[in-house]
Amino acid sequence: MKPASPPGWALIALFLVAGSPAPVMAQWLTERFTPEEDGAAVNAAAVENADGYRFRVYRSAEEAIRAQFAIPESYDRLSQDTCPSWHVDDRFLASSEGESACRIGPWQADFVIAEIDGNRVHSPELDRVMRGNRLVVRYRIEGAGYRETSFGLGGSRRRVQAILGEGIRVIAR
Repeated sequence: MKPASPPGWALIALFLVAGSPAPVMAQWLTERFTPEEDGAAVNAAAVENADGYRFRVYRSAEEAIRAQFAIPESYDRLSQDTCPSWHVDDRFLASSEGESACRIGPWQADFVIAEIDGNRVHSPELDRVMRGNRLVVRYRIEGAGYRETSFGLGGSRRRVQAILGEGIRVIAR
């Protein structure tokens, strides 16, 4: 005969499982921000992960779709000679369209993802951001090598489409 377990153990186990905080994925939101180069506030689709890293997508005054990747302000600074690269769902590493399209500050890099052509944006990379699950950004820290961080993409499609404007379609090919 098997000894009965004390009835309190089952209750304690249930409390520990039910009371444990579930991992929270940051949701994308729409925010107003002022890109340093433009000086005029724009709407951006943005997400911040639990470690304080931010990724924004916005439409610039030059009709380019730009992204801004920002690290938390600390002693670490982005390398001034290497633009971040990124991929969605472990597929197709992407980087800015030419290093001249990348502007790097101490804690953020701003780069072109695509150009608007009439009412279309031809960009497999932006399409992946809008349809994917996880965005991974690889960046270089001055004097310390490469690092990575990631962002959930829940809600990105709706937020990115809102900043592009009505009638603008993202084409994956």
